[in-house]
Parts: sequence; structure tokens; C-alpha cells
Amino acid sequence: MKNFIILFFCFFSVLAATAQTTVNISGGLNYSSGSSSFSSSYIGGRASAQFAPRIGLTIDHGFQNQFGLHAGLLYSGKGFNLDFEQLRDGVGKGEAKFALNYIELPLLAYYNVNKFQLQLGAYAAFAINGRSTTVFEYLESGEPRKLVSEQSLIFSNTRTTDDNLLIPIRFRRRDLGFMAGVAYQLSETSKLSFQYSKGLTNAISDELDNANPVLHNAAYSLSLSFAIKKANHR
Repeated sequence: MKNFIILFFCFFSVLAATAQTTVNISGGLNYSSGSSSFSSSYIGGRASAQFAPRIGLTIDHGFQNQFGLHAGLLYSGKGFNLDFEQLRDGVGKGEAKFALNYIELPLLAYYNVNKFQLQLGAYAAFAINGRSTTVFEYLESGEPRKLVSEQSLIFSNTRTTDDNLLIPIRFRRRDLGFMAGVAYQLSETSKLSFQYSKGLTNAISDELDNANPVLHNAAYSLSLSFAIKKANHR
């Protein structure tokens, strides 16, 4: 992944130094969840969405008046909320919030139609860290109990054996997927963008009690960008 980021920096720099290139600073939000499947002897439920920040630099490189490439180097927060009805050997209900933070590298082709920019392409992402917060309510000897747990996420391609983890799930560092979007030119230097991204790799690396859970990252992104450098070297 380190070599990939270095190559992307080189590509980013070449685009910034060639014809019809605009460098932008971008900030916005992800509404992130994913298509998921969770079912095992001690955890089962459904995943729902959450909000997370998405900020960084983007480049628009035009080959002609209508066509071009859109690339980015972004900090992108993703994750999901999991509602469940039982945990390990106890019966109860609760919610776990999983927050995963990625360095995201999108690369999309675009086509300009008046003030609109239609985008289609792919992204690669690398998880830098993550955290989960779990709130679990249950009965013990007829008395209501509440358990709150916070833990750093573990990234590995092997199954979790740590019994201290309340929800023993490991995640993969790398994520690849497709991305599509539309942007609207608000002014000469500002642009409003809406994008949808869907991961093609399973973000979870665990078998999780032989249940084979699946989570593909998915996010709707709304961002506002401002041009900080424009160049036309033709």
C-alpha cells in the first residue's frame, strides 16, 4: 500500500503540472453503512448508517472541454451501526457503532454538461485506524444490567481469538470499490459534489464462529470544494 500511495502522489503531481488542471481543497460528510450479513450463535442483527467526515485534496484534469479525470487524496470516515439481540451466552439487546478511518484515493473519469460534471470510476482505500462503542442491555438474575464497552478495532487477515473483545471482529486494511457522482459548479472557484461509493471487498476478515459475516463498505458523500490552484499550460 505504501508503494501504491507513492505512485499515486507521482500521478497526482503530474496531473497538477499539466494542461487544464485545477487543484481543490474539499470537505464534507459521508453517510456510511454497507451491505451486510451477520449471523452466528451469539450475535445477530442488522447494520445501519452513520455520518463521518471526508476531507482532503482533489484534482480535476481536463483533456478537452468536456472530458477529463478527477482524482483525490482524502481522509474518509466510514463504518456502520449494528443492532443485535443477543451477545455471547447472554440474552439482551444492544447497539455497536463501528468507526473506520481510511486514506482514500478515488480516480474517476468525468464529462461536463453545462455546469454539471458527471463522474464514474473507482477508489482504493487503506484503513489507518478504527474504534467501536458497544452498549448492551440485559437481565442478570432478573435484574437489568447495562454494559458499555469501547475498544480499538483490530486489523488482520486471521480470525480473532481474544476473549476480551466484546464483539470479536477483525477488519481488513485494504478496500477497493467503484464510485459514481455528479458535481455542480457553483462559481468559478467552488463546486458542490454528490458521490456514491460501494466496496467490492469484504471489510471483515473473520469467520466469526463459522458464520462468515460480510460487510461491503458503502457511502453517500456530500462535499464542497474550493479551487486553490488553476493551471492551463497549453
